Amino acid sequence: MLNEFKIFFIGVGGTHPTERHSPPSIAVKLDSDFLLMDCGEGCVRGLFHFGISTLKIKYVILTHIHGDHVFGLPSLLHTMALYDRRRDLCIIGPRGTARFIKGLVSAFPYYPSYRILIKEVSSGDSIRLDKYIMLFGPSDHDCEAISVRIEEIAPKYKLDQQKIKALKNLDSVEIKRLSMGEPIHRESSVLYPEEVAKYRIIPRSVVYSGDTRPTEDMIKFSKGARVLIHDSAYSEDLRDVAVEYGHSTAKDAAKIALKAGVDFLFLFHYSPRIKDETILLKEAREIFPRTALSRDLTFFRVPRKYIEIGSERVIYNLPPRRSHL
Repeated sequence: MLNEFKIFFIGVGGTHPTERHSPPSIAVKLDSDFLLMDCGEGCVRGLFHFGISTLKIKYVILTHIHGDHVFGLPSLLHTMALYDRRRDLCIIGPRGTARFIKGLVSAFPYYPSYRILIKEVSSGDSIRLDKYIMLFGPSDHDCEAISVRIEEIAPKYKLDQQKIKALKNLDSVEIKRLSMGEPIHRESSVLYPEEVAKYRIIPRSVVYSGDTRPTEDMIKFSKGARVLIHDSAYSEDLRDVAVEYGHSTAKDAAKIALKAGVDFLFLFHYSPRIKDETILLKEAREIFPRTALSRDLTFFRVPRKYIEIGSERVIYNLPPRRSHL
C-alpha cells in the first residue's frame, strides 16, 4: 500500500479573507509528517478542521513575505507553544525570511517551548527528506519569491514477480537495483530492468507556484508533475491588473499546465474581484481540460502514475494485489 501524499487546501483566496475564501495556505501530508506551503490568516482553524495537530507540522514554506501568505504565522507559533511543542520547527523562505521571522517573534512572543530553525532558499536549491525531495524554483512576483516542488523518491520500475521468480538466481540487492533502473551485469549478458518490469513508475509530485506572472521557467520547473497548483488570480478581462500586480490569469495557468505536461491543474489564489470562479474554470478548461477549482477545506490525494511496459497504457494508483488468505 502506498504511503500518503495528500494535499489539504486550507485557504485558496488572495489579498484578504472574504466570505467565501481564506487567504493562501496548503498543508501537505508526506507519510506521517506534514508541511505547510504558506500560512495565511485562519490557517490554524483549517488545520483543526482536518484534524491535523499543529505539533505534526515539521516545515513551513513561505513563498514570499506578503501579508495574505504569512498573517496566520503568529497564531500558528502561539498555538504550537500552548500545546507544549518540543520538536524543532523549520521555516523556509526566500531572502528576507530570517529578518521577518525574528521581527515577528519579537513582536509576538510565543512562549518558546521549541526552537525555530530558519532556512533561506533561492531558485535551484533543494532539501532532501527521507522519501521526498523539496525543490525550490522561480517566481516572477513584485518581491523576493519562490515556487515549490515536492517530489517522491520512488523506484523507477515495478517488477513482474513471475519473471523475477523464473530467473531464480537473483538476490535481493540485484532485484532492488533493477527496480531503481540499474542493469545487472552477468557473466555473459546484461539484464535490463525493462526485461523483467511490468510498469514504469512516475513518482508522485506537486508544484505550487506561489504568486507569479506566467514564465517559461515555471514550465520547466513544473515539467511532468502530477499536480500543479498555480496562481490564477484573475480572468482574461483583468489581464492588465494581473500583470501589474505580479499574478497570472486562469488561462495563463492552463497554458503552463499544458506545456509542462502535468496531469492535473488546480486554480488557486482567487482575487476578491472574482465573484464567480466558474469563469476562471471555463477559461482554463478551454486550454487544459484536466483543470479543477481549488476549494477551501477540501483535499486531494496525489496519485502515482504507472505506464505499462509494451502497451504504454497509463494507470493511476494500481489496485492492491489480492490476498490468497
